[in-house]
Amino acid sequence: MAFLDETGLAELWSIIKAEDAKLSAKDAKVVAGTYVGTCDTSVLPFVGTHQTIPLGFTPDLVYVHGGGDPFTAVPGLPGGYQNIAHVVVVDGGFVVATTQYFDGSAGCNHLGQTYKYFAVKNGG
Repeated sequence: MAFLDETGLAELWSIIKAEDAKLSAKDAKVVAGTYVGTCDTSVLPFVGTHQTIPLGFTPDLVYVHGGGDPFTAVPGLPGGYQNIAHVVVVDGGFVVATTQYFDGSAGCNHLGQTYKYFAVKNGG
């Protein structure tokens, strides 16, 4: 296949379309949503530090943002600040957390804060 000529581009496009059709036929999912944090950081120890966000599937990628730094997690590799797991993929969804960090707090579950997320499950 001569990559940059018209025949090569047509062949490449047909390969891409065939692969796309395979992916579309599989169980790929993308969801977006919001949740409200439950961790009360005004008392020590913090109350309600963890919250499970159910999705109905186990995601391959989760991205959470809301007011501070964004957090991203994949199965087996949690996302967080200073090596503390603030987003962890679990069976059927993900868990978010806020933890005490020196004289403040870090995480994505602060009481009353609205967070946005999207989660992706690859097909296959």
